Amino acid sequence: MLNNFFSMSDEQRKQKEAFKKTLRIYSDGVIDYNIRFDVIDYDFSQDEEFKNILDSFENSYTLESIESLKKEISITGIFEKRKYIFMYDGKNKFTKDRKKTLEQYPEDFKIGFCLSKWIKYCEEIEYDSTVSLQNALMDMMIDFAFTKSGYTVIRVKQDAFDWTDKGALRYLEEMIEQAKRGEFCEI
Repeated sequence: MLNNFFSMSDEQRKQKEAFKKTLRIYSDGVIDYNIRFDVIDYDFSQDEEFKNILDSFENSYTLESIESLKKEISITGIFEKRKYIFMYDGKNKFTKDRKKTLEQYPEDFKIGFCLSKWIKYCEEIEYDSTVSLQNALMDMMIDFAFTKSGYTVIRVKQDAFDWTDKGALRYLEEMIEQAKRGEFCEI
């Protein structure tokens, strides 16, 4: 994905690695990292909600062209046994384009992160780059394809927690429990 590991600061890289270590402990080592999108077969052309959001952007992306974005997508972690997808979102994920996608998510969408917080972060951070729309669409692809295929997509905001802290496992477990109950805005 366009959130390149090598463009991170040393501290950000340390935090992401600590997060992945916490995932490994939580899953008893049964978690796969940096998995490509093709682990799931999802037909976006059959998803009217997805198509409507895509059409709300006046851009060059079509259903056919988003297929090419799949090869750019990397999932931070996937815990197949429990159907959890983990995404570690850096500041480049909080853009006007991402906000626009999030605001159009269906009301009954069962995502595993706090939608209102993600929208607020987009308003506060307003990261801007030439690939903001591309990143927003790829994140939307993950959210739609995996959620509608029975997974819980749990997104973690970079800098929201110190993953080197000894309470990291407890914090992750609470995030997951709240996501399962649909109360993820509380943590």
